Amino acid sequence: MSYYEQKRADVLEKLKAKGFLLYIKYQDNDQFDEVTGEVVDGTDKRVATYGLNLETKNKRQNPLDASKDTLLKEAAQRIMVACEGVSVVPEVDDMLEISGKNYAVKMVEPFNPGGIDLYWEITVVK
Repeated sequence: MSYYEQKRADVLEKLKAKGFLLYIKYQDNDQFDEVTGEVVDGTDKRVATYGLNLETKNKRQNPLDASKDTLLKEAAQRIMVACEGVSVVPEVDDMLEISGKNYAVKMVEPFNPGGIDLYWEITVVK
């Protein structure tokens, strides 16, 4: 096991200890039905992993900021998500299920020194 692979496993253990269980909900690929000639929606799937809510400084620095982006910044949450053992990479418009509530994925930023994803920082909205 390489150094970065060990670090990825360490991130998972830390998030298990300090974070919470969540599910990445995604839709499997659409299928072409040869009999009917139609595209059939893929099946909904979910994968369990662990995450941690990251506080953003933007919410606290300028509470009176009246820019158009203020509401989105306040509504958005950043979640650090472990990728160890996860068979799918989350994409925009996938969902995260946290404590029975669904959040839409708006941005996925991998943290990948050495070319190996250690975790994803995912921005979500309700």
